[in-house]
Amino acid sequence: MKNKKLLIGGLLVAGAVAFMFRDKIFGGTTTTANQLPAGANTDTGAAQIVNGSPYEGQVIRNLSFDQGWYKVINGQKVVFLSPIGWQAAGAIPVQDVSAEEFKAIPSNTRQYINDYGQVTNW
Repeated sequence: MKNKKLLIGGLLVAGAVAFMFRDKIFGGTTTTANQLPAGANTDTGAAQIVNGSPYEGQVIRNLSFDQGWYKVINGQKVVFLSPIGWQAAGAIPVQDVSAEEFKAIPSNTRQYINDYGQVTNW
């Protein structure tokens, strides 16, 4: 009976240790590289992962297209339904971009930013 309790206790401790160090023992999916926004000027010497667009989180427009204002979210342009939505979203300054840059950023045609400044599905 004593050996059975000792064996169960040892298995519990081994399981707890394996759970705590599961990433080291079994390998993990996390990355150790710096995740910096595009255009960040902080060279740490480590590999950098650049997600999205250099305009990530900014409001952009292109006057030659006159298609409205867009907020770049996850590397895609999400259109503002109206200027009221832009004000509700914090009235982020609008960046004028060239036609080439504007075309290079893909449009998210499944979502828009409503009059409350929230991203909404069509």
